[in-house]
Amino acid sequence: MINDYQWIAVIDHRISAAVVFFVLMLLLNTGERRRLFPLRAALSLTGMCLCSWLIRYTADVLARSIWIQAVGYSCQILVLYLLFAGASRFCYRTKSAPATYNSILAMTIFKIAWNTFKTGSSVLLMNHMAAPWGEYSIAGSLVSYVVYFSICAALWYLYRRLVQEPPYHAPVHTLRVLATVFLTVQMVLEYCGHVFTAEREALFMYYFCALLYTLLNYAALLMIAAIDSFRHENRSMHDFISNKMRYYEMSHDGIVALQTKCHDLKHQIAAIRSEAGKAKFDKYLNELEDSINEYSTVIECGNPTVDIVLTEKTSSAILTMSSSLT
Repeated sequence: MINDYQWIAVIDHRISAAVVFFVLMLLLNTGERRRLFPLRAALSLTGMCLCSWLIRYTADVLARSIWIQAVGYSCQILVLYLLFAGASRFCYRTKSAPATYNSILAMTIFKIAWNTFKTGSSVLLMNHMAAPWGEYSIAGSLVSYVVYFSICAALWYLYRRLVQEPPYHAPVHTLRVLATVFLTVQMVLEYCGHVFTAEREALFMYYFCALLYTLLNYAALLMIAAIDSFRHENRSMHDFISNKMRYYEMSHDGIVALQTKCHDLKHQIAAIRSEAGKAKFDKYLNELEDSINEYSTVIECGNPTVDIVLTEKTSSAILTMSSSLT
């Protein structure tokens, strides 16, 4: 039967980062969930934990030097980032820009929690005190998770209060360049933290500086989201004003055209009301009445067929006579 030490060293330490990343995926992704979401989420958690465990097992057991082990830890950061991005697209209907942004944000929040965790441990270690979460026991593991999730929840809450939505409208290539730079720096920091922190003072300075760096990254990500939201609102307002201006121009043109028509109609009505206009108007009405009367001649002799033939002949004769007179 596996004891507490073996559980922590063999399993928990190798999958804890994956568990934190999975929880952050559920918190940060607010898009539409895909069909069979519980199954997809379970598969994502299993994949994250399995990949994290394999990388840490390779680094802890198979690596023959501390430098190679440090490379393995650095690769774990990259793999978890890629798994987070893939799991987000696998479980949610999201676009590339917010998926990339959330992946960077998740890595930042995780590293803030980790660096805070390790900075506190190093401070206690410098004062010859043992951290309650540093014990290789189930209780120590639970305390560490409480610390992790408390920090992550506080950062997530601050993010939700300050940012209305991820930068949906930010250029994807810009976010990818930012992700590349951020991941490269994080991998270098992970390597240096594993190789060059043998002394207690160096350990504290490293994690404290790394904590300040990740906090700056967090502030920069919040600023990116705020700027993108401001630009989108500004663009929407500009489009709204432009549409309103086009509507007012069309309304103005319509009013001018209507005024012109009204002015012309007034002149036409005045012309009709004049003596000459009345004479012409009466003549026009008489001609119109005569043309109507030409089609109103109907002969009825009792036989419908004969009536139609005689009426048609009479109408044709009248039309012919009218044409000859004109």
